[in-house]
Amino acid sequence: MPLITITSDWSKNDWYLPVLKGKLLGLYPSASIVDISNSIRPFDIYQACFVLRHSYKSFPVGSIHILAVNSEPEPGHRIVAARKDGHYFVSVDDGRFPLLFDDLSQVCSFEVEQVGGGGTFKAADYFCRAVEGILSGREMKEGLLRAGGAEHAAVLPDKITGRVVYIDSYGNAITNISKRDFLKVYEMASQQGHIPDFTIYVGGPYLKFEDIHEGYNSVVQGNEVAFFNSLGLLEFAVNKGNFAAAEDVDPTTEVLVRFIKM
Repeated sequence: MPLITITSDWSKNDWYLPVLKGKLLGLYPSASIVDISNSIRPFDIYQACFVLRHSYKSFPVGSIHILAVNSEPEPGHRIVAARKDGHYFVSVDDGRFPLLFDDLSQVCSFEVEQVGGGGTFKAADYFCRAVEGILSGREMKEGLLRAGGAEHAAVLPDKITGRVVYIDSYGNAITNISKRDFLKVYEMASQQGHIPDFTIYVGGPYLKFEDIHEGYNSVVQGNEVAFFNSLGLLEFAVNKGNFAAAEDVDPTTEVLVRFIKM
């Protein structure tokens, strides 16, 4: 019985989602279909990839994950099925796969054949063909996916430059600055005989943090807090509040961690 997940920007009020589910169940009546999220902002590939990247490993190995955001096929943007970590992924090969995986070198894939006929919603038929190919054991090859714009924080001996990459439904701002990179720079400075201090600047010189806490409740209600979340990423929040709205932060906001040798 296949387990198929769907991540999309298709509102539950529209007919796109039930059409895809109906087609999949018509092929595999015993399939289990799970919605990861159908509330992705329209055409926001970065948000969709962030959600899927950090959730797919919680599903059983062998699961098939359909990423249906900005997913209508167009010239130069083929739909592919890919395999990574024992999971399968179906989406458009437009450079988004590097947002899901750090390393494409061992990701195997195949291209889904074109679907004939007219209409404006061909993605559902492509996705069904991809699932059929996966479940029939179609051969996949390495090195076929398009490289793209995966963006990582820039790590230097005395600073880390990154940005906010995701705003969750509570207004918490998650960055691409990892705890691993933070500790790497901190330890490099410490090995040189210095115990470094640091300041975190969010969107410029005026909003700054000089402490990293354990979580939301490390500060009193209404106060702002910085901490490394369960994904190991630097996050900013207001305890029982909305940080993004309060500070006008969005997924383009730059974040700078500057280390100062004391």
